[in-house]
Order: sequence, then structure tokens, then C-alpha cells
Amino acid sequence: MRTGAFCRSKKASACADPILPLITYLRSDSLAVSPEAQQAAREVVTRYWGNDYLPPKPPHYATRDKTAQEAHEAIRPTDPWRTPKKVEPYLSPQQYRLYRLIWRRFIASQMKPARYDTLTVDVDALVGGQSGLYIFRATGSALRFAGFLKVYGVDEDAEVMRQGDKGRGRQGDAKRFLHQQGRKGDKGKAIENLVMPDLKAGDGLNLHQLLPKQHFTKPPARYTEAGLIGELKKRGLGRPSTYAAIIETLKNRQYVIIEKKRMAPTPLGFQVCELLEKLMPDVVDVDFTARMEDNLDAIAGGEISRLKTMQDFYQPFQENVAQAKTRARLQRKPAAGGAASPKRKFTRKGKGKSRKKPRSKKSLPNSEREGQSCPACKEGKLVMRSGKFGAFIACSRFREGCRYTEKL
Repeated sequence: MRTGAFCRSKKASACADPILPLITYLRSDSLAVSPEAQQAAREVVTRYWGNDYLPPKPPHYATRDKTAQEAHEAIRPTDPWRTPKKVEPYLSPQQYRLYRLIWRRFIASQMKPARYDTLTVDVDALVGGQSGLYIFRATGSALRFAGFLKVYGVDEDAEVMRQGDKGRGRQGDAKRFLHQQGRKGDKGKAIENLVMPDLKAGDGLNLHQLLPKQHFTKPPARYTEAGLIGELKKRGLGRPSTYAAIIETLKNRQYVIIEKKRMAPTPLGFQVCELLEKLMPDVVDVDFTARMEDNLDAIAGGEISRLKTMQDFYQPFQENVAQAKTRARLQRKPAAGGAASPKRKFTRKGKGKSRKKPRSKKSLPNSEREGQSCPACKEGKLVMRSGKFGAFIACSRFREGCRYTEKL
């Protein structure tokens, strides 16, 4: 992200450097941060929120993903002192929101964690004066120390969370952040809605409403593009530089289509997957792909031979391809599933047009020429035959070399 394009539309005094990079290299999933950047972030925290929000030492985060690309630093502002408000005049609304996200996330990562007081209340429902039959549980949290949430405009006072301006500005951003955190454990309830009243053991409660709910197990949802990339990272497949190409290949070849922001496999995608799993199971195995990624990393580090790795892969791969060519067959399925459905072959769009079969011999039209002597060889008899384009007259000695034919 650069401000040059925006600075040229302002006065020269508004931007001393016309080409000013605002963030570090963005194609990276590294967690490493330079000591200079950490020190600058600590100074920003001290300036805006005080020393109480600084940890004793700059935090260091370990990379959990073994496939992480760590040739560059983590994505962060090049200068933490360039707050979102300072650069907002030079950015479009979309660029401003992106920079604000990166700046807040980086500054928050250098601050103390937030602390909550959590209260769990078990309610014993009395039925006919009998206790212990039904137990209801409610859990609530109260923010006691905002910590890194200060960056998002969150204060320890619960009233601050209830106020705001309906989703706009600092308080609105804070409410959205807390609501997202609340979704993870409380089925969409925001943390501000879970503040518990003052209660003591043995207090009596009045039942206002009882809502019976029945829940059913749902199948796993289809992947979104971001969800698929997360699964690839989890399994050690691909690299940050290849994730976008993988998604585009699936869509361009029409293996998947996007429905309600989720990736739905097409019939062609199912067919390709089934054939590859049947004919080349070793190549499409997830563990095989992960091992190949490890081998590529080892080659880059000079630990193993590039030529030997290619030989170990290519020889069995050639054998798999040869076997697949001999075993593969065009698969046809009914389009509607019924026995009388026209046969259609699967194409990239999922289905293809069917073609009428030539008429059987029983339905061939009668011809007065049938049974007469062949005018070419004088030995054979004229007979009715069917071909790709319909019925025609031919010599009965066709197999012996006579090529005489007549159109009907």
C-alpha cells in the first residue's frame, strides 16, 4: 500500500515523500517482528494509553504453521506512529479500513491481554417443591482490564459498551469486535448482553419464560474460499503464493461454482475427483502432497538432491499415468436418474447433449433395390445397411472389398 497516488492530488507540503510505503511485504504469514518496530509500538502504546498496558518485555510469537513463509517480517505498519487518522486523508475508504485493521492488530499484539471476571450460575428449578430435577446454567463475563482491547475503543466500564452510536466510530467498532468474540462460545450473543446481575447463593428467581428448543446435527458446511485456504494451511498444503492460484484453477476449470459465497462441487468436479482417486490414489493423497512440500523446502535448504527427488517422483508418476490411460473409460450417467432418461456425458458444464442412435435394422425403410445384383462387382447382392448418418444401400460383399453404396 503506497500513498503516492493520493499525495499527488494534494499540496506538496501535505506529503513530503510522494512514494511512501505504509505496510511491509504483504505476501507473508510470518510472525516475526523487528526489535525496532516493537520498540516503536511500545512508545505508541505509552503515548496513547500509558505504561499499564505494556507487558514487561516485548512479546514474541512462535510460528505454529510449519509451512509458514518467514523470509519476510509479519505484515505490519512500516511506522507505527503513522496512525490511521494521520493517513486517512490520502487513502480511499477501502484502503483506510485495511490500514486501520493492520495498524490496530499490530499495536494490539504488543499490549497486555484483556482480563475478564466470569460468573457461572446454576439455577435449580423446583417442581412440586422437589429440587434437583432440572438444572439450568447461565454464564456471564465482565471486563475488568481492557488490555489490548483499548486499541478497539473498549473500556472496563460496561456502560461504555452499551452506549456508542449503533455501529459507527470507535464504540461501534468495539461493539462489533466484542460481538464477534461472543459468537465463538455463546451462539451469537454479544458479551455485553451476558452481564450477570448481582446474585447470591440461595436467591429465589421467578420464571418468566421457558423456551423448549430441539437441535439437530448438521453436516459440515461447504468451504468458503477463506475456509479452504485455512484447511490447506492446516494440512500443510500449498504456500501463500499458490493459494490464490489453487482457488482460481478450481473455478476456471469449473470443478466448483460459488453458491452463497461457498464453493459447491460440480458434477465435473466429482467425476475428476473420483477418477483420480481410483486411478492415481498415491498422487492425490494429502500426505503425499504434504511430503512433497517438505521435500521442496529441503531442496531449498540444500538438504536433499533436487535431481534425486524428481526421479523418485517422476518414475512412479509415469507408471501411474500409463495405467490410468489403459483403465480410464468414459463414464455416462442419466441426467434425470430414470431408466428412460437420455444418456448424457459429463462435460465442464456438468452435462452434454445426447445424440440419437441410428435406427435398428428392424426399423429400416424398405427399398426396391434390395436383393438385386451389385452393379459394381456383379457377384454380390444389394442389402440395406445403417450408418452414422442413417440407412443406405450397399453390396453384400463389402467385407470382401466391394465398396459400392447408394443413398436412399
